[in-house]
Amino acid sequence: MQTIRTMLEESTKAYPEHIALQLGHTILTYRQLQNQVVSTVHHLKKQGITSGDRVAFLFQNTIACAVGFLALAWLHARVVPLEPEITTSELTTIFHDIPFSAVIGMPAKLNQFGQFASEHHCASIGLVEWSGPPQAVHLGDEALGAAEDVFLYHYTSGSTGKPKAALHSQANLVMGGYIYQQTYHITPADRMLLPIPLFHSFGMIGGFVASLLSGARLVLVERFIPHQLVQMLAEERISLLLAVPLMYDLLARCALQGVPDLSGLRACLCSGGPLPQETANRFSHRYHLPIYQVYGSTETGVIATQWPGEHSWPQGSIGRPVMGVSMRILDEEGQEVPAEQVGSLLIKTETMFMGYLNAPDVMAEILQDGWYITGDMAKQDAEGNLYLIGRKNTFINVGGRKVNPLQIEEVLLSHPLVKEALVYGRETSNASESIQASVVAVGNSSTEELLAFCRERLPAYKVPATIEFVAELPRTSMGKPLRPSSHTAALEKRT
Repeated sequence: MQTIRTMLEESTKAYPEHIALQLGHTILTYRQLQNQVVSTVHHLKKQGITSGDRVAFLFQNTIACAVGFLALAWLHARVVPLEPEITTSELTTIFHDIPFSAVIGMPAKLNQFGQFASEHHCASIGLVEWSGPPQAVHLGDEALGAAEDVFLYHYTSGSTGKPKAALHSQANLVMGGYIYQQTYHITPADRMLLPIPLFHSFGMIGGFVASLLSGARLVLVERFIPHQLVQMLAEERISLLLAVPLMYDLLARCALQGVPDLSGLRACLCSGGPLPQETANRFSHRYHLPIYQVYGSTETGVIATQWPGEHSWPQGSIGRPVMGVSMRILDEEGQEVPAEQVGSLLIKTETMFMGYLNAPDVMAEILQDGWYITGDMAKQDAEGNLYLIGRKNTFINVGGRKVNPLQIEEVLLSHPLVKEALVYGRETSNASESIQASVVAVGNSSTEELLAFCRERLPAYKVPATIEFVAELPRTSMGKPLRPSSHTAALEKRT
């Protein structure tokens, strides 16, 4: 059971002069990183932050924020990682769930929360870049907290309902990083590029923690610009890329004078939502590189993945369970189903969260004899490959028949003029639902053309009742499309 502090200390001892973090032309070796963490610990203590304090953390992809996160872990504070673009209204809602004593982040982001901090009696603590030797800080070996204590209040994305704060320990995060390290054989020679948010579990654990645990170099990106990112992959000789489906789609489509040498890139990992086959094919065709899917959740960490190997992954499979994960697929009577049959996916994992904050009723619904009910419908083939069929609560009830929106989205995405598609149900007056679709087009098309396209490829009851064209789909910060009811509300505001 390691803490993040002991993880950092061990990597620093083993690889003191290896580069740990890079952002643009700024780099920190592991020794410099630990020195800056110690200086920030001293800074936070002077501002009154102590072990057990709850703090809201505006977690940007900057070196100062990466250092600040490590310092908060060192202090055994309790951290609520938040999107840097959070509004005052959203922050107020979170404060009512989790009363925190301070808001911490980059000074420019904190400016808008001055009135909030005053009204709620919170400290506002800016993070700065440190240089020079560490300042004196007297921590020694004092027991500030245990690896198993609550450390993170990690909000779910809210793409399938109201966001909830999942509780995680430092031991969970380190174990999650270890699973990534072992699965993808991450070593001190690796260079990992991270254009996804550090506050999200994929970036935080799969990127940040896994790289520090391995002695690798983590290259941060503050702003995702597709053609610049492709150049960075080549110039920095990146070996591991972590991105979301939307980013891979934009990389596959971006304008380039020529594809640079990406021979150093050994694995492109994708999480944050389903990867459309069209996106995977387009990216692979352009860059001659496969995308390996990573399936997990805020509550559990990584569950199953694809990884580089001698065999090809079957189309539609998201990989196999990783180390430490047990899996069951049950029918509606609670009986395990045989291979190739669809059922509800339940798992146990070594990185299981400690529960939702203040939500005992919800916990009773999603735990069954210690097994976590993912809410996903899935199947496994005879070789153990896992296939996600869709989320149980997003299936559309059309006259008593359950329709998987992902199947209709795949059909729409196969049309040459459709860039993105989102399918969802809308309640009708007869206890049924009608199928609705929102699409982002890349050329001149019409509703009639797309409906005719669907009729040729789908049974009549699966053809959308309505198709509307939108400029963009509403998404979470990780690029995951928002489905009802949040989708409908967001769409009405944008169109």
